[in-house]
Amino acid sequence: MFNKFKRNIKVIHVFHKYRIFSIIFNESKRRYDTVDLCTCSIDHQRRDNAIRLRMAFEELGPTFTKLGQAMSKRTDLVPVEYGRELEKLQESVQAYDFEKMQESFNLVCNISSKETGTYSDITSLFDEFNTEPIASASIAQVYEAVLDGKDVVIKIPRPGMEDIIKLDLDILYDVKFFVRKILRIKIYIDIDGFLDEFKYMLIRELDYRNEALNMERFRDNFNNTKDVHIPKVCWELSND
Repeated sequence: MFNKFKRNIKVIHVFHKYRIFSIIFNESKRRYDTVDLCTCSIDHQRRDNAIRLRMAFEELGPTFTKLGQAMSKRTDLVPVEYGRELEKLQESVQAYDFEKMQESFNLVCNISSKETGTYSDITSLFDEFNTEPIASASIAQVYEAVLDGKDVVIKIPRPGMEDIIKLDLDILYDVKFFVRKILRIKIYIDIDGFLDEFKYMLIRELDYRNEALNMERFRDNFNNTKDVHIPKVCWELSND
């Protein structure tokens, strides 16, 4: 289990490491500066600031990665330099070791050895299993396998991600003043509404059962369409 105090310390440490507090100060100060600054100097500083913000979000994990992704689409809220840099968060993130992902799979699917209490080998459940992920996102990784002679794809949540995300969402509400400063959100914009929408979107992404049900619904809807193929959900190896 993750402790909120420890997670707060981690966030502060990463923000200090990448000098995020100086970004907040500089962006706030720039609004009230009366001295004309060289545009090229401002652009260079913002590009450097944007890189540091992107690196901090990457290090802090899925919640902040998703926040950065949301920010990159809101050029009405963030400077162009930030939007361009945070777009890179849309790309694949570094993959977790397979051993960690196997433990996560066993936990969510309640697969373990009753005799020893140790985890079973995920690969033994399939005819073939490729331990190199074909996709790696901020909250899950995707693998190829063969089950009963058929090609299948397995989506496994990253270990501990749900606990971290719930803590981070609480922390974002606690530090919404800083969220407003980073996003450069004007006073009259409802920051709580922005965070509520972000929270709803993120919690929905954690609901794999809803994702599977939607896949089944699409499969039924396009069942008679020759050019469209929707994968079938393997419910016996699926969980929330």
